[in-house]
Amino acid sequence: MEPVTLADYQRGVLRSALRSAFSRGEAYPLMLLACAVPAIIVPAVFIAVAGRHRALRPLRYALAAALVAFYINRLTPLWNSDGTWARISSINSASAYGTGIAVTWGTMWALTLLVWTDPWDGERVARRKRRGPPETGPEGAMDPAKAPDEDVARSLRLGHEYYWQSFPKNSSFLARFDWAMDLCLAWRGVGWSWCRTPVPHFAPPMRPHTNELVRLSTMPDKTRQGYSRHRSLASFYRSRVATVVGSYLVLDACAVIMTRDPYFIVGPAPSSYVPWSVQIEHFPYPAVGDVRPAPPPSALFAMPAYLEMLYRHHHWLVVYRNLLGLVGMMSALHIVLNLDQLARVFFGKMLAGPKSMSTIATACQLWHYPSAFGSVWQVMDYGLYGFWGSFWHQTFREGFCAPTRWLIDQGVLPSGHEVHGDKAHVGLSDTGMALGGKHTNNKNGLNGDAKDGENIKGAQAVNGINCAAKNNTPKRPPLPWITRLVALVFAFGQSAILHGAASATALPSHTRWQGPASFFVLASIGIVVQSVVLPSTLVDRLPHRVRQAVHVIFTLAWLHATSWMFMDDQGRTGIWLFEPVPFSPIRFIMSLVKGGKIPPIVSPGGSSRAGHSAWRWYHDDLMHWYTGKHWWDTGFAL
Repeated sequence: MEPVTLADYQRGVLRSALRSAFSRGEAYPLMLLACAVPAIIVPAVFIAVAGRHRALRPLRYALAAALVAFYINRLTPLWNSDGTWARISSINSASAYGTGIAVTWGTMWALTLLVWTDPWDGERVARRKRRGPPETGPEGAMDPAKAPDEDVARSLRLGHEYYWQSFPKNSSFLARFDWAMDLCLAWRGVGWSWCRTPVPHFAPPMRPHTNELVRLSTMPDKTRQGYSRHRSLASFYRSRVATVVGSYLVLDACAVIMTRDPYFIVGPAPSSYVPWSVQIEHFPYPAVGDVRPAPPPSALFAMPAYLEMLYRHHHWLVVYRNLLGLVGMMSALHIVLNLDQLARVFFGKMLAGPKSMSTIATACQLWHYPSAFGSVWQVMDYGLYGFWGSFWHQTFREGFCAPTRWLIDQGVLPSGHEVHGDKAHVGLSDTGMALGGKHTNNKNGLNGDAKDGENIKGAQAVNGINCAAKNNTPKRPPLPWITRLVALVFAFGQSAILHGAASATALPSHTRWQGPASFFVLASIGIVVQSVVLPSTLVDRLPHRVRQAVHVIFTLAWLHATSWMFMDDQGRTGIWLFEPVPFSPIRFIMSLVKGGKIPPIVSPGGSSRAGHSAWRWYHDDLMHWYTGKHWWDTGFAL
């Protein structure tokens, strides 16, 4: 069956090329076990074993080096290949892009767990049977009427209490492994004593490693950065389902519109001022072994009238594509992140009974799941670093900030000194980059008093913006400029590597990883430029609304000037060739209007020939079984 759209053509050619690479042994699919075992299972087993046997703990550096070497091996081409393919990729274009992210984040998280932090020094929120009368203090109350949400209130009525659990050194291997697995999956840090992300979280213990009760009232309903949580299961489900449904419809509209523009299918043409239809001789054809596929028919490059008009106004064409790409990305992220939360809560409550105190039962409680994005007001108040440090999702923040915290702990970088007062100066730490050292000594404030003048090891300073319970709690002034600069380099440098690797594992061979990497490097430069161009002493004199307008204009201008590097490569990677929704209501309605009768929902052409049919997911878009040459490359693949 001939391709109906240019997306069908490109999808079919790319999949044929990768299958040919599979058959020649030059590439392998993304195996679920090969992805999860090195990133999660191996570190968890080591943490569980070495936690009891202290002599083994120095081996964590060797293990981290071995995991880094393994992941680098996964990303590089085979020595006997032509270098076209990364060693692992996927028939599914979104999974191919995500392969680079999964492999690189696995490396960064392994370094965070095994090198940049002491994995046995943290404490997690756990439950146990109440051991005494309920506390009635203002912060340590175990009163169900003062519980942060209905899950906590139910647990308190059942006679449970929440406490800070250190690594269970003297417990069974399963108990230690359970603790370690919880740590390895705690990307955002909610429920852990070391959490510094701007999402709602409990204040750390005042006396670390004493099984201290959690001060339940220290978790706010909403942080200054705009991250909020739900008190009732009904409101959580309503919010998440509404977000998923709304994002689903928006993403479907974006997919329909994008597949009409060759830019989102193969990337920018050699000359961006004229359409691909007059530059077909430069069309990027992936090699299928020694065979060159037939060129796409020129009819597939036909564009709607509005796109032809925009080509006559190139600046507006760029604005249109940037906005469409941003809306598509945000919609996709909202679907993925909110579906993840829905699945964890729904299935967690199915697996664990209402009276269970297991890790699964605690992990599916509502306080674990704040909103995925912050408030857009952070962009208005803080500009570009408000966009990245507060508004944008904070999924990878702990890993991005960990190297800087390690340098602070080692005394290589200076840290700020705590001060008291109603307001702290605004710095990077205020926008979510809480970069205090691993364990901040605090003798008189929120974290408690030091006994006999000793430092309290383990009590972590709380970012005053994130979770300070009162105005007179210690707050951090801006970190020294050198520390903030190094934090920017590490955070955005790692983000550049993360997205550059995603470009390297994508299906097309003409991707340019330098594009997305440069975009994130320039984002850090933009924050520095903003701090120079818009100094607070000057901007603070402006009226509040004018000051907000200046921040928004600078942010939009910088993103517009640099986003083409990211968006161009997004088109080259073919990520929008993946059908983001299984059923397209917009395509169904369009076919119904054009045909005047109910159209066929399923395409007869199948996976790579979806055409304009409403059903979009076929075999190649789903998880499937792959049989390799060895047991370790056989299993479920994406």
